[in-house]
Amino acid sequence: MTREELEDIALLCKLNISEDEMNDILSDMEDIISFANKISAVDVKDCGFKVEDGLQNIYRKDEVVASFPQDYILKNAKTVQDGFFYLKNGESGGGERLDI
Repeated sequence: MTREELEDIALLCKLNISEDEMNDILSDMEDIISFANKISAVDVKDCGFKVEDGLQNIYRKDEVVASFPQDYILKNAKTVQDGFFYLKNGESGGGERLDI
């Protein structure tokens, strides 16, 4: 992982990362990627484990079920507007950067 890639990820996640943290994270990521590459390189053809072929996702049919009453859901909301949760800019965690 390059410094630029980490900076892009931090920007997308709205994280401020100090220079020391940047170096530590880059070192950790190199270790993680190196370990993943070692695992990927292991030959598992004749390891004795059965590999399941033909697996598929099983989906269930969507069914409409009763929900909680709206007033019950909103009773602990700090602010409600037009029957919805209302968050002023910055309350939701969106927009501002988080310092770690």
